[in-house]
Amino acid sequence: MLQTSEVETMLLSSRLSLADVFEARMNESYYSRFEGHRQEADTNLVKSHMVEAHVSLDPTHDELLRLLRDLIGESGALFGDPAVVRETEEAFFFYVKVPGDSRGEQWVEFHIDASNPRFWLLHSMDKSVPVDWAISQLVSRAAGFDRAWLPVLMLPVCVASRLVPWLGA
Repeated sequence: MLQTSEVETMLLSSRLSLADVFEARMNESYYSRFEGHRQEADTNLVKSHMVEAHVSLDPTHDELLRLLRDLIGESGALFGDPAVVRETEEAFFFYVKVPGDSRGEQWVEFHIDASNPRFWLLHSMDKSVPVDWAISQLVSRAAGFDRAWLPVLMLPVCVASRLVPWLGA
């Protein structure tokens, strides 16, 4: 089993630095695929998942940090192995590193944007299978979390209201 200290971490301090790193990764990955090259190791595509969080109506940054630490932090309660939860320089923006499989042999890094208390965005550049496993653990085992589901007709409303900022980008 891997220890969290053995895993390369990429703690980004702000949403802007996250956007810069993700844009560079996307350009590199898509250009490589466009040119017909095989995907290189550690050039996984960017993934962003929306999770519906039923937490208090107007939580503070510290309340969400405490929730994350209690839910997936050092206790290992949700994933069976201790996870890492870190604050960043920005409010409602967190870094977590959690197991990406039931054996703790893979780790997944997420940057969580909880600026909308109901719809959290979880961003990762890790492989799809462990990312999907980690999100499945969150939504199936943690009370108050669910996969966000938006009907197609609601997407223009989300774009217009900036509910999901990256949809209109």
